[in-house]
Amino acid sequence: MDAEGLMEIHRRAILCAAGDESAFLEAVRDRGTLDHIVERAEKAQDPLGRALEYMRLIAVWHPFFEGNKRTAYLAAQATLGDEVIDGDPAELDRLVRLVAQGSMDADAMREEFGRRLEPCEGDPVDMTVRDQKELLRRLSL
Repeated sequence: MDAEGLMEIHRRAILCAAGDESAFLEAVRDRGTLDHIVERAEKAQDPLGRALEYMRLIAVWHPFFEGNKRTAYLAAQATLGDEVIDGDPAELDRLVRLVAQGSMDADAMREEFGRRLEPCEGDPVDMTVRDQKELLRRLSL
């Protein structure tokens, strides 16, 4: 993934919550931070590690003016390939918020999110936007 790919994921995260692309204008807070996130996350050795690094870095470093938790979650989904993180929206919301607060270390993230992996056919971001609307709505609050 590259910075443009993250910006597209962010556009989709904003669009699914706001329903209007005008909220996406002037979306990137710091392009250098976005580039650094990609550089660091792409060094992970496996898809789950890469997904969790994208989630953590986006949620904690806030490269966008809004929608960082939603984008963090969708970026993780996009990175997993033929799997997706699935589960109860309230529990996933709680976990993503713990990540955003810096309250969950890498081992805990791997355990919590790794046990929620399910097979995915098709585009994982499309599946998430379609099937996990409640979670994305919660993450926008």
